Order: sequence, then structure tokens, then C-alpha cells
Amino acid sequence: MADIVEAEASEKLDRNVGIDLSTLFAAHIMGQARAYGSLVNAGMESGSTASICSLQVD
Repeated sequence: MADIVEAEASEKLDRNVGIDLSTLFAAHIMGQARAYGSLVNAGMESGSTASICSLQVD
């Protein structure tokens, strides 16, 4: 999505526009971890819960 917005903004503003979403990564990981913990505490099996939450658990 950021790529699409960058391209459109660059075209409209006639200059290179960049969007950096890396700062959102930590919040995304924390949300996945909270979801995983909640589902496991509710009784779901950890392997399938990790898959649902897009996490890798060894």
C-alpha cells in the first residue's frame, strides 16, 4: 500500500516521495504477541495459534 501511495504522491507532487513504515513494525509484533498469549490462555493449542497469529514458534 505504501508503494502505491508513494507512486501517486511522487507523480502529483512532481518529486520523489518516500514512506517509511519501519516504526510500525514493533507495534505490529506486540499485537501479534498479545493475540497469541490471549488465545493460548483461552485454551487454544500453541502451534495452530502461532499460525493464526503469523508467528513462528520452535
